[in-house]
Amino acid sequence: MRYSKYASKLLSYYSLHNQTETTITELAAVFQCSERHTKTIIHYLMDEQWITWQVSRGRGRKPIITLHFKNDDILLERAKELVQKKNYQKSFTVIHQASNAYQEAFRIWFQQQLGITQVQMDKEKHLDVLRYPFYPVSLCLDPLHAKSRHDTHMIQQIFECLLTYHSETNTLEPRIAHYWESKNGKQWTFYLRKNVPFHHGRMVDANDIKSTLLRFNKEHIIRINIRNIEIINSTTLIFHLNKVDYLFPRLLADIRSAIVPIDVIENSGENFSTKPVGSGPFQLTSYNDKRIQLDRFENYYGLSPWLDRVEIITTPEKFLPDQKHPLLLKAPNSSWKANHTYQQGANFITFNCRKKGPLQNIDYRKRLCKVIHPADFCLIKNGEIAAHSMLVEKSLTFSNKINRIAGNLSSTVTLKIAVQQIREGANHYREAVILQQLLLQNGIPTDMELIDITQLSNPDKMMNYDLIVGGIFLSTDRLLSVLTFMESMSMPLYPLLPDNAQKEVQKQISRVRHSQDFQNQWDIYYQLENYLKEQGFITFLNHRSHTVYEPENSLYENIQLDHNGRIDYRKVWKRAF
Repeated sequence: MRYSKYASKLLSYYSLHNQTETTITELAAVFQCSERHTKTIIHYLMDEQWITWQVSRGRGRKPIITLHFKNDDILLERAKELVQKKNYQKSFTVIHQASNAYQEAFRIWFQQQLGITQVQMDKEKHLDVLRYPFYPVSLCLDPLHAKSRHDTHMIQQIFECLLTYHSETNTLEPRIAHYWESKNGKQWTFYLRKNVPFHHGRMVDANDIKSTLLRFNKEHIIRINIRNIEIINSTTLIFHLNKVDYLFPRLLADIRSAIVPIDVIENSGENFSTKPVGSGPFQLTSYNDKRIQLDRFENYYGLSPWLDRVEIITTPEKFLPDQKHPLLLKAPNSSWKANHTYQQGANFITFNCRKKGPLQNIDYRKRLCKVIHPADFCLIKNGEIAAHSMLVEKSLTFSNKINRIAGNLSSTVTLKIAVQQIREGANHYREAVILQQLLLQNGIPTDMELIDITQLSNPDKMMNYDLIVGGIFLSTDRLLSVLTFMESMSMPLYPLLPDNAQKEVQKQISRVRHSQDFQNQWDIYYQLENYLKEQGFITFLNHRSHTVYEPENSLYENIQLDHNGRIDYRKVWKRAF
């Protein structure tokens, strides 16, 4: 509201709802401005119904002013003004001074200002802007070091891969590479598009592809099978592999393989994670603890997105919607439709079979798994379901009937539980507590410790623990994701397996990579997953879910969740009517 500072001064001189005689001259002294400007202020406050101004007839009789507002009203209006000026953090500070009722009124109003809006830049130009609130989060926007689904979601908007994979059709489609081929599954030739610009202006070439992949550790799943990368010219390169792998092109569609400009990497070093430069449809133009802003990249080589800008506002939890998801978070009425989806991937417990102790005994592990029931780990109110596999559709084929049996597991050995943590507040502590209680009921004492996800790749660190409670979400290419999890040295499974089990994993994954049949690839994977479960190396806990509400006849298209539980900004657009 305009003139809120003058309204605040009135509260210092006049009481709420009391009729008080005064004059324009007296008010000008209160406001410390001219009488002419004072009249303007009075008329404005009258129009806003914040005051009543009664002019009495008769010589010597003063006008009467009555205040109909209190300090909370001023705070609310100031907070609204600050939001409209995009000074969000200050607005939250201001409204925190108001009563709970006014904070709730602000929260409701604030939600109404979000979503897709049109911002007029000048008479001829406007921007279509998506704004939404999000809890404070620290992002790593370097594809190589992405840790969370929040990181991955943003990276997908900023960067491009050589290819993209569509799980619905099980096909690869061109991105930076327009064509690729192989005669034997061991030598792959890729042909790049011409004139694909990075955000800083330079064009992508074959050297960027090679440099991007050589950033990976030699033991990383993306690089381990590459014997040599041969550059033919600026738009052509050949990958020479050690072994046949018909899934290899799909590795290059993984977001961690997104192409980065090596010159920027060399100059910015670790700063690249907060000041990324890609070749995707959006470029990062602002990133701080107050706001993240993406702007449409005008020179994007592909189909330009409809949205011009995305603003993600760092918002205190009190003013966030109940469901932390952008846009239509709640159903305003029964005519709105709930779109519900389960997140592919699962929370799990893995058992360290390389550490000396009871878990090296297969019978002990099997008895232990029998007392761990996935349904016990599900938050039903959050839409979670019991997991028996990494894949939701596979889990749904299992019965969730629970047969409680005594595990006969009493032990004098205290088992150590490692609890995976992505960042502060984002961890698997709840599941670990349930596990600890179950084990205690069966006579097994335990200790728990939160460990950062980056520590999972430290073999010395992992050998301190008997059980690891963690979880992963799968990328669009689910098969590639589960295979990566099964054989990765940085995930809490393969490094914990005994030698014979590691050999079995490699054998079965090699069979998958030699196969060109989609169904056969999945059949082999499920055989491997069953083997690991039956041997007591892993047990699955729960699948998480996401819900977003949409009106039946929305003007907006593609307001839908991707595999990260986020909206893919490049797909959103709005009908004219």
